[in-house]
Amino acid sequence: RTIRSVPLRLSGSGYPDRLEVRGEVLMLKADFEKLNAAQRARGEKEFANPRNAAAGSLRQLDSRITARRRLSFFAYGAEWEGNPPRNRHSEVMKIVEGWKIPVSDYREVVEGLDGLLGYFGRMQAARRSLPFEIDGVVYKVDDLEDQARLGFVLRAPRFAIAHKFPAEEALTEVLDIDAQVGRTGALTPVARLKPVLVGGVIVSNATLHNQDEIERKDVRIGDTVIVRRAGDVIPEVVGIVAEKRPQGTEPFDLLAKYSACPVCGSHVRRLPGEAQARCMGGLSCSAQRREAILHFASRRAMEIDGLGDKLVEQLVEKNLVSTPADLYRLDERMLAELDRMGEKSAQNLMKAIEASRNTTLSRFIYSLGIRHVGESTAGELALHFGSIEALRQASFEELTAVQDIGSVVAQSIIDFFGEDHNLEVIEKLLEAGIRWPEVVRVEVAGNAVKDKTFVLTGTLSSLTRDEARERIVSLGGKVTGSVSKKTDFVVAGADPGSKYEKGLELGIPMLEEPAFLELISKGET
Repeated sequence: RTIRSVPLRLSGSGYPDRLEVRGEVLMLKADFEKLNAAQRARGEKEFANPRNAAAGSLRQLDSRITARRRLSFFAYGAEWEGNPPRNRHSEVMKIVEGWKIPVSDYREVVEGLDGLLGYFGRMQAARRSLPFEIDGVVYKVDDLEDQARLGFVLRAPRFAIAHKFPAEEALTEVLDIDAQVGRTGALTPVARLKPVLVGGVIVSNATLHNQDEIERKDVRIGDTVIVRRAGDVIPEVVGIVAEKRPQGTEPFDLLAKYSACPVCGSHVRRLPGEAQARCMGGLSCSAQRREAILHFASRRAMEIDGLGDKLVEQLVEKNLVSTPADLYRLDERMLAELDRMGEKSAQNLMKAIEASRNTTLSRFIYSLGIRHVGESTAGELALHFGSIEALRQASFEELTAVQDIGSVVAQSIIDFFGEDHNLEVIEKLLEAGIRWPEVVRVEVAGNAVKDKTFVLTGTLSSLTRDEARERIVSLGGKVTGSVSKKTDFVVAGADPGSKYEKGLELGIPMLEEPAFLELISKGET
């Protein structure tokens, strides 16, 4: 009922009790035009293209909205138990079509390279007259036994391959260059263009990726540029037409124009070795809001169980949460009114939020989302400085004196705490009652954990991975996610994975749970 072209009942006869059909959901050009006309009539934002409209429609939480958007479906494969003696994919699709399941009319069976290229040419010529948008064709081996022999690479079939059409290009003028702030704080320069038709779509904006790309292509305001839609979706500037450059143009410098974030006003920095300039207002920048909250609530940060993608999206869209600190102002009534959140779910989430007030300093530091500060680094910072205030006031020299912290990480920490917006959020989090036990670094003669690198694999019966990690870090050790020659110990619980095999291959000492517990207990006594 949601996608009307998918039949509720099969037609004809001879169909099996259980049938699996694979296919693609799309929006026809005519339906796309009707959808945008309706959007305009309601004063709402129009969709950029049918692909975005179809994808957005499928992601709707309310299936009634999806149903109103007139999506279509075309099958491209089918399987069922007790398949009839058909050994050709093309024959299977004919059978499926006979049951009134939609299949594209533009499929052909051809032979050899000439046959493939001939079909490609015919579809390219017909492209603009098709009822739907395509960016190429797919070649598929017709013999099902050959398909089975070829198999898959991960989830991609070896028996099928896409052949894309060349991207269409057009000339236009760069009117301005500004920046968009992404959800991780990256500033992406965007060329504002004199509107031009490219591949059937009016293009007025095109990505310039980063400052290095701007300099490599030497794109300037006022230039005539070649524009194409990458993959027939994302417009990009391919290059300039140098002979049409007007006099007086100047090289564009993103950081000169955007020393402050255009969204929140925080400082913008480009760290050494990075292509992207970034906003430093991670906790308070509205462009980064969703990502910052998800990271804050993640299992290895504040561990707020039940606060996932969809729920955070609702909290942000309804302006219930602007920063992580706002999570601690929520109540059951506010949560219960959200989609798919009943009274019980709201109670459970409130319990998880309340429980997260009791944490550790290392988890709190990690939850702030400081660029380049992972779990291990957060643990080292917590042990070295002992308080969030001492870390906030640390100088570049004091930071680089900490184990495994170099100049890039140190500068990232300084930039983060240099933003008043971030400090305000931290202050509100502490006012909300977030607390942790005093950090004590254990210094004991004979501590075999200090300065050692551990990798955890498998399930430990007496403590969780996070608890094991915290005990290692508290003794001055380090936990990494992969085994290398620098690994000192692999801690192997029940059902260890590939890390165990890698450790054996490299000759790394293996610690089963009893030996591991003995090792850390000696360090703690």
